[in-house]
Amino acid sequence: MEWGLNLQSGFQNVRVRLQRTTDARFFSGWMRQITADGAFVDLIVDEEIEVGDEFYANATGKDQSIAFATKCVLKQATLISLKVSGPVTAMAPTEPARKFVSGQEITLSLYGVDIVAKVTDVSLTGMGLISAEPLKRGEQVKFTMQSSIGLVRGEAEVRYSKPIPYGYRVGLKVTLVGRIEQAIWNRLAA
Repeated sequence: MEWGLNLQSGFQNVRVRLQRTTDARFFSGWMRQITADGAFVDLIVDEEIEVGDEFYANATGKDQSIAFATKCVLKQATLISLKVSGPVTAMAPTEPARKFVSGQEITLSLYGVDIVAKVTDVSLTGMGLISAEPLKRGEQVKFTMQSSIGLVRGEAEVRYSKPIPYGYRVGLKVTLVGRIEQAIWNRLAA
């Protein structure tokens, strides 16, 4: 498959992971725009990245994943501009594509307590969110989310909960949704 065939539509607003070549540190963000020469990435948090830093990047789109060497040529707060510095390799996706979501609230129910959080991304199998409260890996939560295309209720397993400057970055694996909710979820993640 020619990697550039679906470059814009296939990789815009999907999660991108960067690994700095000098210290192997990982960073993540959202691919805002990508061309054959470069990309704009909006980092999840303002990170210690400097112009000139080199990375190995990978992103998963709907039908394929891409990986490439890149260099930071501009940084303004959380937005970085990357110049592709090596060949772009296409491969079969190894995980579901994660789609950026902005401003979507979700209510989690855990041990009879409701926690309101913000959804940051969705995939066919899960979601990322920002919570003011920490959650424990392996905990089972019920969730309710009023999306733009319908109400989704279900259950999920906490995969991770990492402290960040303004709360906790939480990953949930959706384990149970009804038939109608599954159809809504599939449309959200597409």
